[in-house]
Amino acid sequence: MITEGIKMYRFAIIGAGVIGGVFRFAVYGGASAVPCMIACILAGCIGAIGHKFIKKEYRYTLFLGVILVLITEGAHMLLLCVFGLSDVAAKIAFPIIIANVLAMSYCMFIYSRIDRD
Repeated sequence: MITEGIKMYRFAIIGAGVIGGVFRFAVYGGASAVPCMIACILAGCIGAIGHKFIKKEYRYTLFLGVILVLITEGAHMLLLCVFGLSDVAAKIAFPIIIANVLAMSYCMFIYSRIDRD
């Protein structure tokens, strides 16, 4: 959600965050459905904020991508703890953050190459 928000139109990505969150809630359910739904919507909003306030020449930097992932996933883990799922957050925090940082780094690399050409 974050990379698409930085790259695309901000209102469309907020809508994608809402759709993704509702899908996560409706299809998968479970104890983590509500915090994960909120985190998905939050990721869309963070991407939209990045699109609005970050200058175009800085949008595709690795540093920015890592910072945005850390903020989003930190909020996601905090939501899991608030909803009483701190044991789940402790088990999944490290793998999720590493996977998302790697994915964001790859996307930022591709976007920077496309934007440069």
